[in-house]
Amino acid sequence: MEHCEEFLERCRYLGYNPRKFSSPMPWIGIYVAFASAICSLAMALDAIIGFFKKKFWFPCRVFTLNAASLTLLAIAVKLPMDLNNPMPRYPDQLAKFGSTVLMSTAMANFMPSLGSMDDKEIFMNMTALGIFVITLTVNVCIQIYTGVIYADWLLQALVMFFIIVMFVIMSFSSLVVPTTKKYLEFEFRKIDSMIASEDPRENGMTAIEKLKEDLKKYWIMSETGNPQFVMARSVTCTACCAICFLNVVMLSIVWIQNIFMYFDYGHHRYFHPASAYGKSTYVIAWIQSIGVIIGTIGPLFRLVRAVKFKRSILKIDNIGFKLEKYWIERLLDWKERPLALRIRNRRCQKVVHKTKDLMLSFCIKIQIAVVAVSKSLLLMSTFLIWPFFSCYFCFLRCRDYLKSNGSKNKQGSGLESKDPDISHYVLHLEGEEQLPRAMGDNYLSVVSKGRRQPSQQLRDLLHELTNFNSLAEFDSSQIPSVLSLEPPNCWKLPVVTLSSILIAIPNIDDDKVESVLNCVRKGMAYVSLVDKVLAKKLDLKKVREAADATWLDVDLLRRWQGEDLRNMATEGKTSKEILEKLCVIANKYVIEFKMKGNIVPENLELSIKVIAANSMYRISRTLLLLYNGISEPSEEEIFKHISILIANILGACLTNIPQVITMNFRSIAPEKREKSVCHAARILGETEEILEVLQKHDLPVLTPEQLLNIDEWRVSMEEKILSSPITASSGTRPSSFNELQTVVDQ
Repeated sequence: MEHCEEFLERCRYLGYNPRKFSSPMPWIGIYVAFASAICSLAMALDAIIGFFKKKFWFPCRVFTLNAASLTLLAIAVKLPMDLNNPMPRYPDQLAKFGSTVLMSTAMANFMPSLGSMDDKEIFMNMTALGIFVITLTVNVCIQIYTGVIYADWLLQALVMFFIIVMFVIMSFSSLVVPTTKKYLEFEFRKIDSMIASEDPRENGMTAIEKLKEDLKKYWIMSETGNPQFVMARSVTCTACCAICFLNVVMLSIVWIQNIFMYFDYGHHRYFHPASAYGKSTYVIAWIQSIGVIIGTIGPLFRLVRAVKFKRSILKIDNIGFKLEKYWIERLLDWKERPLALRIRNRRCQKVVHKTKDLMLSFCIKIQIAVVAVSKSLLLMSTFLIWPFFSCYFCFLRCRDYLKSNGSKNKQGSGLESKDPDISHYVLHLEGEEQLPRAMGDNYLSVVSKGRRQPSQQLRDLLHELTNFNSLAEFDSSQIPSVLSLEPPNCWKLPVVTLSSILIAIPNIDDDKVESVLNCVRKGMAYVSLVDKVLAKKLDLKKVREAADATWLDVDLLRRWQGEDLRNMATEGKTSKEILEKLCVIANKYVIEFKMKGNIVPENLELSIKVIAANSMYRISRTLLLLYNGISEPSEEEIFKHISILIANILGACLTNIPQVITMNFRSIAPEKREKSVCHAARILGETEEILEVLQKHDLPVLTPEQLLNIDEWRVSMEEKILSSPITASSGTRPSSFNELQTVVDQ
């Protein structure tokens, strides 16, 4: 006390006002409230996403364990960290207590996000969280000891104890993440090979029906094998959820006590004396309490679902305290593996190895204790919650009985018999109970959503297909190359080039042009998927960039390499003259490139403009070569022919959609597999009718890898046309579009 008076006297002597030292504190309180609101909003977004996607285990999408979340949380729990400022009011004590409960709620929400991390991320994030928890615990203990925290100090100490327990559970749960990933990935690969070996003809299914059935199987595997879901359904996560709920109950008790105190003491006595933070502590208490309520939604649902799907443990002979192997497998592996340290002194070496064995043996015992305690908490939660479930299920049975009364003849619809048994495709770990069968419902909803977004115009354009022989007409091998080495083709670039030519054709109604461009616009999303897979086998980076840049100009500005395509259509020239003009412009780009000394065989050195120009040169020359044998082709005939060329290329590309769909999620990481399968289900819904149309056409005799490559299609179609009886016997080019179509249709 003497030191404080001496300090104040010294400040007055120097001309300082001590009251100004604490003047920023209310603003700091507002800053804490703002950080708490952001944390609450992040947890609310996770809850909304979970409800919207019917994932009632609530995956971590926004509020995950990372540097940003921990920084926000550190700001939000500043009040329990503050050792210097006295906070004697009851609202201040409530705010301190609410901050620690918010911390425990955040930790329970962090738990599933551990599943999607690798070893390095887990180590860094858990280390940061550990430092945070230790600092918070020490500060709260000091405040309890010194009397800064005096109201409900026993509950405060209990909450801090639970936070330490939660951290221990999270730490030892994180050790299991790589092991569970390994087990489930092995199960996935085993079932994947089994699905790949199934022949649809044995069951009388078409390729589309087989794809739909397989996709549902992969959907189930991706959902049940999702690393976050594996962590969320684990017994340790359930234990953290139970502890979180218990902390919320204690916060509710403290709030009720404060409400009674307010009415007993009155407004003035309850809110005085004021702390340095002013009224901001009351705002913090309200915001953090709302955040705790929002943040408890996910953990509470996980706890309730765990009780629901593990209700068989109510039977005495099924309590299930058996320790599954994967919990301690990694620790046992570390214990058996020798240290990589090179120690020359044998005695030191012996001490180090004994210390390592003792430490790992201790960790194994803690892990066993953590699992046992977690299962005990689940058992107690089941005994407490199950009576409410029993009443709820009784109500549902009565309701179903009343609804089904008088409608017994409606049974036997055969829906269950048509559905494949998905239980064989559920990925689960040793000791896990049967997972819910309702997961396939989300798959059906995503496919149905895709069915509501089909492109009628694209479907109508693809109905004009007769076969894929016209793929030989967009780029002829008779055209000499102007580059030392031709860059490989992707599917998108020829479609973009043909679309550019289509816009420049004169005397064509704008609605017709726009109709074809709408089809191309819709088809580009699927073409890009195929090109993405093809790019893994060929170096198509520059070619794809050229296609993307050219399509952007064509689609938005109706320009190709700076040339206005609509002006070309109104210059009064014929289609052949416009093709010749485009050919000259394209050739000019290539010649200028070569004159600069850029004669290199490597395609990576080609600029995107040169690649686009080379495509325009070859396609326009090929079309000129084709049309030169036809006497006075009309603009409508040329427009229709180019439209059919575009339809053929799009159709040939879309035949790869089933292969691309399965390849995407087979080779992807488990963390991203669920999103990939969901995207595939939506694409299947959008393209289902289109694939049924394409299924009626015969594909060339090519391997699946060759079918992904447009150049392989072109070569195959050229060989087929050259070997056809009509082409072989005539030896001349077609003199009309009817003859041309006859040759193509063979």
